[in-house]
Amino acid sequence: ITFSNESELKCIKPRAFIESSLTEITIPKNVECINNRTFSRCEKLTKVEFAEGSQLKSIKESAFELTGITKLNLPIHFNEFCDGWSCYAEFLYSVTIPPENDNFKMLNDKIIIGKTNSYNDTYDAIYFVSRDIETVFIPSYIKHIKYEAFKNCNKIQKCEFEENSKLEIIGKKAFMQSSITKINIPESVKIIQSGAFRSAEIEEIFIPSQITEIYEDTFR
Repeated sequence: ITFSNESELKCIKPRAFIESSLTEITIPKNVECINNRTFSRCEKLTKVEFAEGSQLKSIKESAFELTGITKLNLPIHFNEFCDGWSCYAEFLYSVTIPPENDNFKMLNDKIIIGKTNSYNDTYDAIYFVSRDIETVFIPSYIKHIKYEAFKNCNKIQKCEFEENSKLEIIGKKAFMQSSITKINIPESVKIIQSGAFRSAEIEEIFIPSQITEIYEDTFR
């Protein structure tokens, strides 16, 4: 699909291309939002790019569900990953953010971290991890591992936390279907949300005394 260089398109609505045979697309520069299930079940879609000067700010739930995309290079103004934005996009191994972006930044070229509070200068949440990562060292300032952050990381062998970790929440489906076999959850963690380790290869896990809630299907 090809758009005019002068395209005035600002929003791609929910389900706009659902189940289409689209193989690649360049999102016009004025588009600010990719909505719920816009490209859902576009199984032949392998390439998504953004026009120069892209104003994209948000990707909504299930936008790229069950697509064949392998990488996304997000633009400078991007500021919102909605929960489930890439659910079941099993081939999406790499997502990058430009260093000029004020809302997210790359950690070790493999991890996207962002702010849970936009008025704060601290990047305290993990939003996405490259699916080919093998070893992870989570800094002490991380407070929240977000929805599906490590999902389908099927090469991960080690996940360690820096001393004096401030981690409080392991989010929904955070390590789902990952190859992690052992993890020592920091003493600071209070909540493990549903499906956090569902279908993971966990063999050994330490759960500290401060945890107050473990949601349904966490280890199913």
